[in-house]
Amino acid sequence: MKATRQFTKEYNLRLILKTFFEHGEMSRADIARATGLTKATVSELVNGLIQDGLVSESRYTEANVGKPALLLQIERDGRHLLCADLANQEFQGAVANLRGEFLHRVNLPREGKVGQAAIDLVYQLLDALLEKTEQKILGIGIGTPGLIDTTRGFVQYAVNMEWQDVPLGELLKARYGLPVQLANDSQIAALAETQFGDCPPHTSLVSIKLGRGIGAGIVLNGQLFQGDGFGAGEIGHLRVVENGLLCRCGHYGCLETVATSRAVISQAKVLAAANPQSMLNQCPPAALDLVQIQRAYAAHDPLATELVNQAGQALGMVIGYLIGILNSQTILLSGDMTEFGEPWLQVVRQRAYESTLTALATPTKIEFSCLNQNEVLKGASALLLARELGISPMPAGNLRNGGAE
Repeated sequence: MKATRQFTKEYNLRLILKTFFEHGEMSRADIARATGLTKATVSELVNGLIQDGLVSESRYTEANVGKPALLLQIERDGRHLLCADLANQEFQGAVANLRGEFLHRVNLPREGKVGQAAIDLVYQLLDALLEKTEQKILGIGIGTPGLIDTTRGFVQYAVNMEWQDVPLGELLKARYGLPVQLANDSQIAALAETQFGDCPPHTSLVSIKLGRGIGAGIVLNGQLFQGDGFGAGEIGHLRVVENGLLCRCGHYGCLETVATSRAVISQAKVLAAANPQSMLNQCPPAALDLVQIQRAYAAHDPLATELVNQAGQALGMVIGYLIGILNSQTILLSGDMTEFGEPWLQVVRQRAYESTLTALATPTKIEFSCLNQNEVLKGASALLLARELGISPMPAGNLRNGGAE
């Protein structure tokens, strides 16, 4: 009976917090009407939230008739969140408030670190973030490449990090004494789109991150889908070129060998030497980076155009397959490859629409994300809010197969 009462209290607390997040300022009477809870229950639980610093009194309404109502609101700085994105050449971190707004940022160069050295760099990042705030910490949210068991907080396999069966969640929990939520970076980027992007909360979408690697996050009917083995959206290692280049995963011709910034830069360095007429040939190989290729692409340099459009076509083909399999009508692209802009996007769209049934392709929108490269950090905050407070459009329970526990 005691356990049942505690469960009911926790459920009602989450319901009230979720209502605040969805509606903003509300009076106790407003909350009772919106949740169906009794006024006595609402008053007791809200008073507890005020004492805990999660809710604060805002202002009185202006009433022509009757007593003005006291409005309450989420206390933005009632808790701070430590968020980390481990998917780039720099490990990126942020301190966020309960609205997912970034208050402080820390970036640490990865410098090729793998294995234990990469774990130590995660510690350095989180240590630096902790020094930025004196507020109570809700928890730590991490987005990292690879196959991530979000239930146990295990990195099952991450090629870039040389991590296999690493209990990263437990390591961080033991070191910092805080709740830790860990997920694949592309998957929580999709979560961010539903909470902080322009998409309705109950939509279906595919969010594709394009950088040195490629991954997709899948949201079906408003719920994050991770698959039976947590690997849904691992599109970077689908074969798109027969007898293609060797991929880091050990296979040949994977999408990542063609459509990533790493692949485009690598091929540009090789081909530029054999093309003296190209703008890319004018740049020393060691200095040839994505910015130089972007400039050449914008100037319609033939070699740059061929390489970048080839990357777009490979990506578009895979997107076409995703449209055929999932019938999602919203595909959002983010990451440094999107810096090639609308000409590249048109190549992606055309190949995607050619690679699936016209009736499915026609209503599908393929667009750039509006989250300005912060989608993983935003997603880490969304995951923490969902799992620790239940205040997200996403279910706070089992995210593995898209259903609530």
